[in-house]
Amino acid sequence: MSAITNTKDILERVSDAFYSLNNELKFEYTNNVTEKLLHIKRENVIGQYIYDVLPHRDLHKFVSRYKKALSEQVPADKGIY
Repeated sequence: MSAITNTKDILERVSDAFYSLNNELKFEYTNNVTEKLLHIKRENVIGQYIYDVLPHRDLHKFVSRYKKALSEQVPADKGIY
């Protein structure tokens, strides 16, 4: 089993929602908990901009914190979305 497959298996088993975005703020991965929580299907969101998938009035706060974490290579604040 490859490391990537093993990591995806682990992420599918956790009870927390998890998703990853690339540098352009496009979805790269969502686990099954994220799908249920946000009422989305991963096949519809992978490669899509977060703005298009999650049109939420507080999304700009998340994006600001995410970009800071990305540029400084530090963990983002908990509960940012």
